[in-house]
Amino acid sequence: MEMQFDEMESFEHSKCLPLSMPLVVHPGSRRILGFRVASMPAKGPLAAISRKKYGMRADHRAAKTFELFDELRPYIHPKAKVTTDQNPKYPSWLKPYFKDATHVAVKGRRGCVVGQGELRPVPQHCSHEGDSGVAGAAQESLPDFRIFLA
Repeated sequence: MEMQFDEMESFEHSKCLPLSMPLVVHPGSRRILGFRVASMPAKGPLAAISRKKYGMRADHRAAKTFELFDELRPYIHPKAKVTTDQNPKYPSWLKPYFKDATHVAVKGRRGCVVGQGELRPVPQHCSHEGDSGVAGAAQESLPDFRIFLA
C-alpha cells in the first residue's frame, strides 16, 4: 500500500486566522483516506497583525496529525510507502505511527493562489453549443457557468 501525506493551508474568515488541514491520500486512486482541520499561528508579514488583532493563536497541527495517523494506522500496511514533501517535521511525525514504513520525501511545489478555479461566466467565444446540459430554448436563457481559469 502507498499513501501520500501533506498539509493544505486555508483560513477561517481572515488570512490572519490560518488553518492547516493534514491530509492522507491514496496516490493511485487519489482517494482521500482521512483529514483533520487544525488551527495554526499566522506567519510572515501577517503574524504581527494577527497577534495584535486576535492574540496568540494555538498551533494544533501536530496534535491533529497524530489524531489522523492514529485513526488510519489499522488500515495502513506496516511496510507501506509514505510519500511527503520535504517538511523537516514529517519524519518525526510519521515514525511513531508507521515505524516500518518507507518514507520518501520529494521536493514540494507551492500551492495555487486563493481564488483560482472559481465559477465564472464563460465568454461567448469559449462556450460550446450544447455543453451546458440544458435542453431546448431554456439553454439560451441560462448563463453558462463552468470552471474557467483566468
